Parts: sequence; structure tokens; C-alpha cells
Amino acid sequence: LVLGVIVVSAMLGFTVSSMKNLERNRTHEEIARSARFIGMSLERDMQETGVSLESTVAFGSLSVRADTVTICRVPFEPNEARPHPLIPPAGTVTPLPAGGTCGATGVNVDTNGEPFDLEVGDIARLQVNNTRHVILVNGVTISGNDAAVSFTADSTLMGYPAGLSQGMLLDRFNTFVQKLDLTVYYSDGTALYRAGSLKPNGEPDGEPISYGIESWDAWIVFADGSEAENANPYDTDGGNDYDDQLGVKIQAELSGDHPLLRDGTSGV
Repeated sequence: LVLGVIVVSAMLGFTVSSMKNLERNRTHEEIARSARFIGMSLERDMQETGVSLESTVAFGSLSVRADTVTICRVPFEPNEARPHPLIPPAGTVTPLPAGGTCGATGVNVDTNGEPFDLEVGDIARLQVNNTRHVILVNGVTISGNDAAVSFTADSTLMGYPAGLSQGMLLDRFNTFVQKLDLTVYYSDGTALYRAGSLKPNGEPDGEPISYGIESWDAWIVFADGSEAENANPYDTDGGNDYDDQLGVKIQAELSGDHPLLRDGTSGV
């Protein structure tokens, strides 16, 4: 009986140990699979950064803000989204008075008689000469070739200047609106989210693509080799503007846990 108890105890110990090792290996595999998925998702989206939207000093097709990574591009569906020129009011005065052409937060643009590609909830750039702002569309009314596009009153969206903020005045000859695609990566608690649109309040409307995110850090690498948490076109350093960005570094720590394991296992 004693020998039997010893043998059974040894077998139980071996079984428990084997089960823990199995679950530990399974957890490591899950972490590695999540890391590969995050990397592949980022690589795919990063390859589309700046399509038909070259960065300027003050407006980047790639932006990092508080570890939130925003990727901008002009969509092709299948052709490039058309820039819609402003329909200015009668007269010759330019720039126009403060505000829009169809209300304080709205502009009238030309559809050129073709199907209009902007809808409520879309993101677009409002460009006046070389100055770019973004808008979050909250209304579209079409009459003939005239599309009245209204947008939210936000002064910034995802860190970009938005709407008619910062004293932007419309130019009757050099103003247009063009649809944009934004892809946003951000962490919230222990989940990593990917968003392709914004909520009506301007926050990213994402879905989780990975859980167990212990940390998520992102920073910009500039052409001169320097690194920073974000670009800054407003300081005296001419090497950390948006058009100096060479790439983005991202470090994420993922963790996994299983009831059979007393403590979680983690990997970077």
C-alpha cells in the first residue's frame, strides 16, 4: 500500500507538472501568435501611409500622439478620391470672410456632375492653398452640382487641426475637400484597438485586435537619426517636423495567463 501511494503520488506530480508545461507552452504560443498578428497588421497599414498625401512641415501622413499612431492616406476606390473644389459665393474678394460658405461649419463644393463620394461619418481634408485641416463630415446635401458638406465644430481631430479653426479663411480659387482614410492604433487598458473611423465626438471608433497588452509605446524616428514621442513643427528644431519623419518605432509587451499557472507568462 505504501509503495502504491508513493507511485501514485509520483505519477500525480508528473501529470500536474506536464499539464503546467503544456499550458505554459500554449500560452507562449498564443502570445507569439498575437505578436505576429499585430506586426502583420501594422506592416500592412504602414505600407499605405501617405498614398497621394505627402507629408508637409505641419501635417503628417503619419502621426504619433500619446502613443496613438494615426496613418493617413487618400483612398482609391478604384480611382483616387477626387478633390472637390469650393463653390464660392458671388464676388471677387479673396480670402472669404471667416466661416464657411453654407454656415459656420460647412462648405459648398462642386460634384462635377458625378456621384459624390463623401458621406456622414467620413473624414476628409479641407485644404486652402498649402494649409491642410481635417473635417469629420456630419451632413451632406446635394443640389445639382452643388454639395453642401457640413462638419463637426472640433478644432482638432486626432491631433490634427480641424475645420475652420486657427483663423483659417477660405480662398475662392484654391480651396478643396477630399476624402481621407485614417487608420488609428491605440491601447485602452489591456487591449490594443485598430480604428478606421471616428465617432461623432471625434474619438476613434475601433475594435480590439489583441488582448493582454501590458504596455504599448510608440515614437517617431527622424531622418537625422533623432527620436521623439511626436513631431513638433512649431519649435526651433528644423529636423523634427512631419516631413522629416523616417519611420515609427513601436514596442509592445504582451502577457498571457491560465488558471493552471500560478503566475502569468509574458513576452515582448
